[in-house]
Amino acid sequence: MVLDVELYRRTVYTPAVREAQGPRRISVIDIHPAHASRTLLFVHGYGGSALQWLYQLRFFGQTTRVIAPDLRGHGLSDDPADLAYTMGGLVSDLELVLEALQVEGPIHLVSHSFGGAVATEYTLRHPANVQSLVLIGVPTRFILHPAVVNLMKIPDPVFSRMAKTLKIALYAPQRTLKGLLYGAMSPWRGDERVQQINAPALVVLGHRDTVFLRQNYEDMARLIPGGQRVVIPVSAHLVQLERPDAVNRAISRFIEKLQQTSASTRGDAITRNAMHASPNGFHCRSNFSTISSAMQPVSFLIALPSSFLGRKSVIANLIS
Repeated sequence: MVLDVELYRRTVYTPAVREAQGPRRISVIDIHPAHASRTLLFVHGYGGSALQWLYQLRFFGQTTRVIAPDLRGHGLSDDPADLAYTMGGLVSDLELVLEALQVEGPIHLVSHSFGGAVATEYTLRHPANVQSLVLIGVPTRFILHPAVVNLMKIPDPVFSRMAKTLKIALYAPQRTLKGLLYGAMSPWRGDERVQQINAPALVVLGHRDTVFLRQNYEDMARLIPGGQRVVIPVSAHLVQLERPDAVNRAISRFIEKLQQTSASTRGDAITRNAMHASPNGFHCRSNFSTISSAMQPVSFLIALPSSFLGRKSVIANLIS
């Protein structure tokens, strides 16, 4: 039976910004199977929603606690007009979600695109609470085409109508997209920040992903200390939706390998302690098993060439 993730949607209420306002709502999908021993937190990207993790939530949610919030102003989450758009505020929202859901112990943090910047900043703020970090389609810099920046300047009704014409799935209003672009996304210097990551990290790329500069994608795995890299064939920016089985395998193998390494390290420590404790020098060595290893997203809009504006023939080709 296919898991209906919407049945697991919850609402987290944050403190009001001003006394005159009510609490702000953050919508979260939280699937918590009985006896789940670990937690995966999924963070979607710019203009996306928690449902962009649909296949991962269904797959991992069978045995693992999976949590996927809608970022501020995206999906079903509120976006108060007088709340500043900052990276720190987005990280604080993740903190509020985890606290409200009473998540205990280190988490595995899985992110996509701009969500990777938020996940990186959370990891740097809470290094002890992140067991591993997965960055999917995340560049070190979010450098947008000038045509996209110009789109943020047009009136919202025109912006929304154009998105509908191009069949682009927008999960956030223009005001939110514009605020995040200038307040958090463009200023982020991932080339400096990711070098400070100490958690085990996996970088996943779609081999046809050209939404951002390819060099900035390649730099991500190169700059993270000990970072691993997986390239998924026949996929682009939304690789977790385009090739979900391949992405799920990559995440599973990465996490299981970490678990195996952790178990081996604990076993070696026990062995060393037993050798020191044994008066005859005899010891027992533990054995550990080995685990083998239709609608376009908003990222489509980011990748459009500047020449498309006002040219019906180009628009027709894009949506055909």
